[in-house]
Amino acid sequence: MVMEGKTEVPGKTDTLIRPKWVMLCYKCSAFGDYDAALLSRGPEGVMRRRNSMSGLNPWLLSSVASALTVLQIGLCIFRPHPNSVAVGRYAGYVLWAAGVVFAILPIFELKRRGRVKAGESYLKTTTLVTSGVYSLVRHPQGGLAWLLMNLAVILVGQTWLIVLLGAASMILVYLDAHKTDQYCIDQFGDEYLHYMETVPRVNVLSGALRLLRRR
Repeated sequence: MVMEGKTEVPGKTDTLIRPKWVMLCYKCSAFGDYDAALLSRGPEGVMRRRNSMSGLNPWLLSSVASALTVLQIGLCIFRPHPNSVAVGRYAGYVLWAAGVVFAILPIFELKRRGRVKAGESYLKTTTLVTSGVYSLVRHPQGGLAWLLMNLAVILVGQTWLIVLLGAASMILVYLDAHKTDQYCIDQFGDEYLHYMETVPRVNVLSGALRLLRRR
């Protein structure tokens, strides 16, 4: 495994093995990041994950998740739980507001730092953006914001159907973030692999802790 300029030869033991196992457990926890755990296992771990999703249509996961989210929001508006818990609703409103923030911030950050050509979408970046909200999570808009909104609708609507639709959408959104990582690895190469080691996919709490440690 190549890590910070050092090469680990399979089958050999050294003083770094114990810390790597400790970090692997951390990265697979709720405070870590599964992709970082894959990276710690070397290129084979990354390629195995990439190959497992390479046959999917690039728009399939997000399209299905979008349909589920629209249906979820519709039910929340027209068929919410008649006796919903007020605290849950207020928590949902807060999460929805947070989701809106994380959905909007990337637009300005990508336009400002992504070297987007004139007339192109803000998503058509020509350089890797790791500043601003992208120093917290790798997918603030198509990942974290979407997940927060799904969870917000669950807390506001509070019916089993809304919960099931939201849970299904959240799984697809997270898988779509994996798919986006594959695209970014192809576009930015080793630079993005290093970025994956330092910034989590959607875990904003882990991202904030890591950012504080880097500073």
